[in-house]
Amino acid sequence: MKKIYILLFIALSTVTAVGQFSKAWRGKVLLNAADSEGIYVFNLKNKQATTTQKGGYFIIDGTIGDTLALSGFKIKATKIALTQQNYTKELFFVKMDEQITYLEEVKINQYQNINSLSLGILQKPAKQYTLAERRLFTATSGGGIDGLLNLISGRTKMLKKGIGIEKKEMAIEKIENLFEEKYFVETLKIPKEKIKGFEYYCVEDAKFNAVLKSKNKTMTKFLLIDLARDFLILQKEN
Repeated sequence: MKKIYILLFIALSTVTAVGQFSKAWRGKVLLNAADSEGIYVFNLKNKQATTTQKGGYFIIDGTIGDTLALSGFKIKATKIALTQQNYTKELFFVKMDEQITYLEEVKINQYQNINSLSLGILQKPAKQYTLAERRLFTATSGGGIDGLLNLISGRTKMLKKGIGIEKKEMAIEKIENLFEEKYFVETLKIPKEKIKGFEYYCVEDAKFNAVLKSKNKTMTKFLLIDLARDFLILQKEN
């Protein structure tokens, strides 16, 4: 009987010891009717991050008990725990689903559908322009000598640049509404005096802008982690 207890103790000690060591976990995302490449995988405990490769495959460091958070564009965010069962497998699978957006019920009151479009005045809804876009439209559609002078003088080029600056400022405002200063300093390790520069660095990235517009905060966090790492490397090189 004593030998049984000793063997049981040794077995439990071995399992505990194994669980304490970090290793590279190999996983695969299973996703129907969508591209499984480029999905972000983040270890919530050790802060390691990676992205899935073609076919949904990924490798990430972790230990038993860690939790992985997975998120992608138009994909439902998923969390999965690294278990003893997965530890013994060469490859474990994570099932994910597409993000389906359902429109809320819209109640139309009497006469609310009467507008310039329904009356035939406009062929399609009028686009809403920002201030910078309205200035550019005025400069290039005035006709005659004014439009020609604007093009020759370079004013049109200047106004187009103004639109780009305006969009970047709007994107930065979105970032600041989503994340507090504390997040940049403590989590991303960005020095306080360099936060604004980092924000401009982020909005220059096309992929980040697309995710920011999608309002997917989880994926925005993943991208910020990658961009913060690259930004800090550039700061050291300079």
